[in-house]
Amino acid sequence: MSHAIAKNEAGQFLCAYRGERPWHAAETKPIMVPDDQPDSALFVAGGFDARIRRAKVRYPVNPADANNPAAWATMDDKHVLLSDASGDPRPIGIVSDRFKIVQPRAFRDLAERLCGALGGRTVACFTLHGGAGLVAVIEAGESIRIVGSDIVKPFSTLSTRNDGTDPTRITGGTFRPDCANMLAMALADHGKSATDMTLSHRLEFDPARLASYWGAKLVQYQLQAEQCRMLAQTGVSLKVGERFVFDLFNDRRSEANRQDPDRPVGAGRRDIHNSVGYKTVLGLFAGAGRGMNKPGVKGTAWGMLNAVTEYVDHHAQAASASHRFESAATGAGAALKATAFDWLVALADGSAAIDA
Repeated sequence: MSHAIAKNEAGQFLCAYRGERPWHAAETKPIMVPDDQPDSALFVAGGFDARIRRAKVRYPVNPADANNPAAWATMDDKHVLLSDASGDPRPIGIVSDRFKIVQPRAFRDLAERLCGALGGRTVACFTLHGGAGLVAVIEAGESIRIVGSDIVKPFSTLSTRNDGTDPTRITGGTFRPDCANMLAMALADHGKSATDMTLSHRLEFDPARLASYWGAKLVQYQLQAEQCRMLAQTGVSLKVGERFVFDLFNDRRSEANRQDPDRPVGAGRRDIHNSVGYKTVLGLFAGAGRGMNKPGVKGTAWGMLNAVTEYVDHHAQAASASHRFESAATGAGAALKATAFDWLVALADGSAAIDA
């Protein structure tokens, strides 16, 4: 299947939303749930009524017994997980016998409890990878003004993977309506902003305890807002912007493949200056970005941050729009945005400089 978002037995994407239509909507055709409908309608449309069960891994010891299950051996410490999100139970992964499943209904319980703790509402939920992945997005309170008419909306993203590839994560952040960009919430210490909370699948999933713990973190939304306002007061010239974007993409490379910005690139090595990502981010920063010409956005660190987030959320290459969304919300794209935020805050508060 080419899309990360799963489909039900009728071929419909397990993706639902309220309010503004998601930017990946053209491809995934999500279900719009009216505001007058109960939350249960949103969760059902997003696949959160599915069930995941486990069975011990069995295999034929001798090839001749392949058609005789009675002669098969069993691995007691290895289980195959099956999800009925797409109709009949289908395998989604093999895990150890100590793996704790996060059932979709329990995940829904966490989302509902967080809405109560944060004074918000669930605005989107969807099922990924045949039923293995679950994601819910919660609006977490009132909009926050950054500069002039430019606002952001606090949100929390919940995600988990029941195939052993990723833990349960709760990430706070902001959503900028002008360009539909998401930014993970940064902590006070730089370098710790990619994820705010993780829970291993070796631990019991307790929605009440998780919601209580996360509800106490609401103050961090105001911390990020103050940092964003500081970015809007920090000028960034095009020359400084060029070096910043170069360093940002260079940082993603391995030590062996990193480039010296002041030296020609050797044969067979792709120059970052000619890459699509580098050119796209600079073009967005120079004025092509959505909402970029507002006072306090154009030519500032806040504008550079939004150029990076718009690139990740809308322009970065991906197998599909839903894969891009997953990367932007919880994967490599989210990490790139977190790095950009940390570096720009360090630039704005004077703890770091960009050698242009």
